[in-house]
Amino acid sequence: MPWELGYFDALRGTVAVLPISKNSKTSFVGSEYLGIYYYIQIDTIKDSNKVALWVHETQSKYTIFNSWLNGTKPTQR
Repeated sequence: MPWELGYFDALRGTVAVLPISKNSKTSFVGSEYLGIYYYIQIDTIKDSNKVALWVHETQSKYTIFNSWLNGTKPTQR
């Protein structure tokens, strides 16, 4: 997977990791290279019952997935 991430990062510049895990993770022990990429989490939209994908640069710096695909960078919240 490191090669594929690097390839598409160079090609498109828009790469994120969607961790598949039973518990929430914000760090990638043993796979430190994953920490240089944005990661995606599923969470609700504030003041609603709607669920959305959120792209995180850090735990407190994020944006909604569709905005990120359109070029919006995560901002500090």
